Amino acid sequence: MSEYQYYEFQSIDQALSTKDRKEISSWSSRSDCSNRKAVFNYSYGDFPKNINEVLLKYFDAALYLSNWGTRQLLFKLPIALVNLNSLLAYNTSIYLEQESCLNIEQKGEFVVIDINLNKEEWWIEGEGVLSDLVGLRNAILEGDYRSLFIVWLHILSLKYEQEEMVEITSINPNLIPPNLKETTSELDALIEFAAINKDWIVAAANYSKTTTKENIDFEAQLKLLDANKKNEYLLRILQGENNLALKLKKELATLGKEKINVTTFNTEIKLEKLIATVDNVTAQRKAAIAEAKKIAHQKKMEQLVIEKKYVLESIDRHLLKSHATAYDKAVDAMLDLKDLAKYQNKELEFNQYMAGIMEKYGRRGTLIRRLKDQDLV
Repeated sequence: MSEYQYYEFQSIDQALSTKDRKEISSWSSRSDCSNRKAVFNYSYGDFPKNINEVLLKYFDAALYLSNWGTRQLLFKLPIALVNLNSLLAYNTSIYLEQESCLNIEQKGEFVVIDINLNKEEWWIEGEGVLSDLVGLRNAILEGDYRSLFIVWLHILSLKYEQEEMVEITSINPNLIPPNLKETTSELDALIEFAAINKDWIVAAANYSKTTTKENIDFEAQLKLLDANKKNEYLLRILQGENNLALKLKKELATLGKEKINVTTFNTEIKLEKLIATVDNVTAQRKAAIAEAKKIAHQKKMEQLVIEKKYVLESIDRHLLKSHATAYDKAVDAMLDLKDLAKYQNKELEFNQYMAGIMEKYGRRGTLIRRLKDQDLV
């Protein structure tokens, strides 16, 4: 297999300048750069820049994929719009074949969130992946930390699989964000991107509160904003300040309201209790799958009882054609009849039917090989 490396960057808060685009395009002949996006594809060679440095200088989101198993997702957030201490609580890592981590750190006026996961022979094509995930950045800016917790929980599950690596015995419930029972399309894309075991998320959701987003009358709240503040915001708009709408919304949301203390929990969640919940969720899921298969199988058998005459006739027609494709169709139908015979406790009758097939078509080597491969004779 040839080498595969895929880099994609997206600029969200502001478009790239012509100068920036010219500079970015000069880095590689394998670049595809627009005013909001840059893509670099490699089947050999390496990206000539540091992905973190490129993100900090030009972009707001980045993705890196390789065919040796690296999946990396990065977001750059203005530090003025986030609670840094709350974000830092999700830092975690594990070293297996390579390091996998959720690393959050301040870089000047920004916070960089680096989700870096590694697993050998774990490869997906990069086109379209970042577009499915980039909405998570805005969710984090709005205080929705479900994506961070899901990755943190995933790394915890990896540690549990390597028992000697689990350094914690309990979980701070304040790490668990509200509304974990619900997912968005971006969260679903993250779960698929990171190949996360959903049973852990379902288990942790038992400790997650359900909240509703407050509907704020921004028109009414604007009337509470004094004239000097309004003029200040208008000037900042003219100066082209980024993320100003989000900053204004956050300020308006608190106007005229008393400061509410954030509820904290003293009782930590024992890891062994969470694991027991995960095991229970897994058992329930497997039981539901088995039950669904049982019902589907029963329906199939009931339909075969009705259609058995036509199935037998179709087998005869396919066998008369004497070619490989027809034989494959005949064998598939025979497998259905074998399954039906077992369901009805009529296996002797089916064996007699197959004995008749062997007597009639025993000289057809191509057919007989297929019958033996499927344990029909």
